[in-house]
Amino acid sequence: MVTSFSKHSLTVAGVAAVVGITSFVGVGSAQAAIINGDFSSGFSGWSTLGDTDATSGAAVLNTLGADLADIESFLGLPTGALAGISGTNPTNGSAIKQSFFANAGTTISFDWFFQAGDYLPFNDFAFYSLVPTGGANLLSNVAAVGDFGNSGQQSLSFLIPTTGNYTLGFGVLNALDFGLNSSLTIDNVNTTAVPTPALLPGLLGMGVAALRKRKGEATEEASEA
Repeated sequence: MVTSFSKHSLTVAGVAAVVGITSFVGVGSAQAAIINGDFSSGFSGWSTLGDTDATSGAAVLNTLGADLADIESFLGLPTGALAGISGTNPTNGSAIKQSFFANAGTTISFDWFFQAGDYLPFNDFAFYSLVPTGGANLLSNVAAVGDFGNSGQQSLSFLIPTTGNYTLGFGVLNALDFGLNSSLTIDNVNTTAVPTPALLPGLLGMGVAALRKRKGEATEEASEA
């Protein structure tokens, strides 16, 4: 029996080889970027400030403990950055951070949940930050979820703009006062990397080699039939 191979099937095989190798490299890089993103090892790999807890397999941050200035300094944010995204006067809260290296195009994703323990006009809020590019970004606040409301379970992802070293941070703060605790829960912080440009020629070469091998096997089988 003669096994036939069309140009289409051989091309698909070569592309599949490249995709498979690329996926493998991407997964390896992703695992190296963010450490302990599911907080299964507590805060191993993370730095913390204020009132934080990770005993339940997720990071829980509360609006207690650290002053606004200390949080901005801790996360590498300029003075006034958190007041700027909140539209109010932050007072105190908590934050966590982790520094890592990533290639341009790497995707950062995470799950989050904001629980408001206060009411307006005390607009407590939660945020994430990326330094040196990206700055501070609002996740939610009392105005968005209502007095004593919550955001429900949410997910967010974004791309790393350029290759380099970064610090990813999360935080939650009181606004206008120091009472009635709000909280932010963070979990499943992951990175999905892309192959570096230096690897692409090698990956393509491996794909072409796989294609040639498949064509050679097809020719040999045809000649033996």
